[in-house]
Amino acid sequence: MSKSFRILHTEASVGWGGQEIRILQESQWLAQKGHKVFILCAPKSGIAERYAHRQIPNLFFSTIPFKRTLDPFDIVQIIQFIRKEKIDVVHTHSSIDSWTASAAAKITGVPIVRSRHVTIPIKDFFPRNLVYRFPDRFITSGKKIEEMVVALRCVSQNQMVSIPAGVDLERFSPNNDGSGVREEFGIPKDAVLVGKVAIIRGWKGHNDFIDAAEMVLKEKPDTYFMVVGSGPGFDGVKNIIREKKLEDRILMTGYREDVPNVISALNVLVLASRSGEATSQVIPQAWASRRCALATTAGGIKEIVRHEENGLLVPPRDPSGMAEAIRRLVDDPDLRSRLAEAGYSFAVKHLSLEKMMESTLAVYEELAGGKKGSNKELNIEHRTSNTEHRRR
Repeated sequence: MSKSFRILHTEASVGWGGQEIRILQESQWLAQKGHKVFILCAPKSGIAERYAHRQIPNLFFSTIPFKRTLDPFDIVQIIQFIRKEKIDVVHTHSSIDSWTASAAAKITGVPIVRSRHVTIPIKDFFPRNLVYRFPDRFITSGKKIEEMVVALRCVSQNQMVSIPAGVDLERFSPNNDGSGVREEFGIPKDAVLVGKVAIIRGWKGHNDFIDAAEMVLKEKPDTYFMVVGSGPGFDGVKNIIREKKLEDRILMTGYREDVPNVISALNVLVLASRSGEATSQVIPQAWASRRCALATTAGGIKEIVRHEENGLLVPPRDPSGMAEAIRRLVDDPDLRSRLAEAGYSFAVKHLSLEKMMESTLAVYEELAGGKKGSNKELNIEHRTSNTEHRRR
């Protein structure tokens, strides 16, 4: 390693989902490589509650209110933090922290990276779009998001780098054992288990998944379904399952720390999102575990999932289409195996955490090397389809 960087991540979100998990995963990778990583998050956030008390070499956690945009007290605290810790790069993620930390970084002359994780539309009008004038580089989780960001009047193509979330091939592996999860929930070894692993919120499509499961169970009552995760919609989904009297076949696990083993317990992983998705973290995790994936075409999913090649695709908000695809996979173990093997090969070749983080580190090196704001093209390549794209 040519240089050790001091990187500040900021995250105002209080939730716990793919975005927060990616920040932690990438920060831990950087810390293991000898970089100093600092995370500023809200006091009662998912990151703070799960990680602030942990002792991780080279990884440090601090809290800041992040209650409102451009809070002057927050800005002053971040300025002091940047100067005290001699930060090389500030990397922001959500709206409030991007406004606040970007202002502090501009004052201190530190380069700014902004990540955009979701395909939720961006409002391109003054003053909402001003926050997109601050960053020196944007890292997007897929080509779809890159196109949305670069469409803003204040953003240029040479600020963009598309880097999907990488999968940890040691943590997610075909060698993981899901038998204990099946035993815990009383699922027979030979039963087909179809699962959805995600934070439970509206746009993640849990209602569509439950409706599809109900349709499948009418024809294939021996199939099992699993809803893995927690979130604001947990009780609502639980009530729907209860009303349908399907509690013995659609099982809710709540939040799980043992996600690798949970995914290994599945035969089919379903991503049912209606919108908002980038390229997904859970699909590469399923592939790395040699499990087949079924997904909607929401957001940037088609950048990695190729229908009938390494997974099956259905339209968003189409429980009937999802049910039909699930029935195909339940009936055809050879199809499941073929798709799982193709997905595994794709994940290992193109989506490893190591490969993604090398691209991220290249962004930090380019900016912290004294070229911030230079608009120099980054020499970063990432393959998400049969065509190789040059990222800027």
